[in-house]
Parts: sequence; structure tokens; C-alpha cells
Amino acid sequence: MAVTDLPLDVNGYKLSQDGKQVVMTLRVFPECKDLACSKDKFTAIDESKTSGREYKQLMVRHWDTWEDHARNHLFVGQLNGKKITEPTNVTANRDTETPPKPFSGMEEVTFTPDGKHVVYSAKAPSRDQAWTTNYDLWQVPVTGGETVNLTEANAAWDSQPTFSADGRYLAYLAMTKPGYEADRYRIMLRDNVTGQEKEVAPLWDRSPSSLTFSADGRTLYVTAQDVGQVSIFEVNTQFGDVRPIYNQGSNSLIAVTNNQLIFKKSSLIEPGDLFSVTTEGEHLTQLTDVNKDKLANIKFGEYEQFNFKGWNDETVHGYWIKPANYVEGKQYPIAYLVHGACTRVIW
Repeated sequence: MAVTDLPLDVNGYKLSQDGKQVVMTLRVFPECKDLACSKDKFTAIDESKTSGREYKQLMVRHWDTWEDHARNHLFVGQLNGKKITEPTNVTANRDTETPPKPFSGMEEVTFTPDGKHVVYSAKAPSRDQAWTTNYDLWQVPVTGGETVNLTEANAAWDSQPTFSADGRYLAYLAMTKPGYEADRYRIMLRDNVTGQEKEVAPLWDRSPSSLTFSADGRTLYVTAQDVGQVSIFEVNTQFGDVRPIYNQGSNSLIAVTNNQLIFKKSSLIEPGDLFSVTTEGEHLTQLTDVNKDKLANIKFGEYEQFNFKGWNDETVHGYWIKPANYVEGKQYPIAYLVHGACTRVIW
């Protein structure tokens, strides 16, 4: 059953903790007062016989994504059981991308546990958008209104706000080098009662890509790149102890229950499917097999990880993949990818 009937596409959504509200991201024109106006502008652009654009501010393009004068904005609607009520644009007064383009999604947006506010990551409005990576965490009422900067002290990138179920703690990811897109993310933890803030596991050299609290708020389950894979780790918020849970393939967390993790897993020989594993890393169970029929007649080659000495004697990791019908002792041509400033295919 469809619960939205809006003139624009919903590009992402997230439910409040009680399931009574939804925050959505829609692409709109900031100068428009309603969704119908943005719809008309998009239609006019599609029907235009010219493709020129006028720019008065950078960025004109970010990586492979061109600026089109529209913005990702956040809209909050109430769920009345059948349809979402007329949504409120809670970022209407901010000429920024929320979630940020071109790489971010709804992991950058969350409700506060009491459902009264939305917290999101975005750059501050300015004419210096092209020169800064100063993304901050902002808090705004679900009815719209005044926006509060929660991480003003950090001039680098703040990302992925995540609350414990009781609202006591706010965890998020933070870089420390202003202007640097590839800095390591640190795990930050803020006590919303005392106001104290600390870095969790400061000696850990991985850069987390997602955060999820345990039910009691004492543990964070995180994913991070780890020797050519994206692994799942358990991080103790008090002492900073880090324990690997699952490290095969590329994994993204979907949900955490009392003693199980639900996650999507893919690898060089399997597309993404849902799996579960206990918080002790045991009893791996495949929950979906959505491509079973399509893969029935496809044969994959064996693969294995290897390593070698690179620049400055540092260990570099890679993968080799055999041809699907590999015959032992037969010689084959080799193609390989070298990743530096860009990726090159060499045959």
C-alpha cells in the first residue's frame, strides 16, 4: 500500500523510533514554496530545447555529478495509518544539500529518540562550498524552525549522527583535517545529559563507515574497511575495546537485535543478500537468495587475497581471480587494475 502521493520522487526515508513519523529526502528548488512549483521547474527543464546553465557559485560539478540548481531537502510527515500527512520542509531555509551530494544517503539523517527533532549532516550555507569540507551536525524541530549546530567546534567533516535508544548518547563520525575528504573517521560519543564528549577507541586505525548502537547503549556495532573487505566490529563505548565479528566480503549493517546482527553481504562471487550472525560472530545464516534463478547458469572463478611489498616496504593487499573455466597448468593472459590517483586497467 502506497503511503505517499507526492508530485516528486522520494529519494530516501527514515522512520522515527515510535514509527509515527517519517523523514524523507526530496530534490526541490530552494526558491519554491511548494512541491508543485519544483515539479513544474523540472518539467520545464526536461522540455527545454537548450541545455545551457548559468552558475553564480561553485561547485559547478562535484566529481561526476553536475550542479542543477536543485537541492536535496528534508521533509517530515506524520503517519496516520493510511497516508503521510502533508510533509513539512524542515530544511527550507537552508541552501545546502541534505543529504550531501554525491555520496551520502539517509545514514546522514536521524530522528532524536523522542521524535521532536531531526539531526542531519550538511555544510553551513556559504559562498565557500567548493573550498570546505566542514560538514556539521544540525538539529531542527520536526515542525521546522530554528536550526542548531551541534558540532560547530570541529572545522572538519562530521557525519552519521546515531542516538542510543534512550537518547542518552549521540555517536557520530568525525574527521580532524579541514579541507581533506579522505581523512580517517573517528568515532565520537557525546553524553547528552552531562554534555561531555570523547573519542571512542582513539588508537584504532580503521575508518568506520557506519554506526549502530546495541539496545543497552553500551556497545557500537560498526563497519569499516579492513584489508580489502568491509568487516563488522564491536566497539565498547566505555573502554574502547574493538572486537571483529565478521570479516568475509563486503558487509553493511541493516539492524541489531538483542543477540543478532542483520546485514547485507556481497563478495567477488556473490551479489548482495541478507544474512544474520550472532553478536559473538557465530551461526552465520543466509536469509535471502534473491538472484538464485539468475545465477543458476553462471560460473564464477575462484579468487584469493594476496599481498606484496609496496612503496616504503609497506604491505599492499590485492585479489587474484582465476578464469571461470580455469585449467591447472594452462597459461592465460592477465588483466589487472592498479589504483593510485585513479584506477587503470592493464592488459
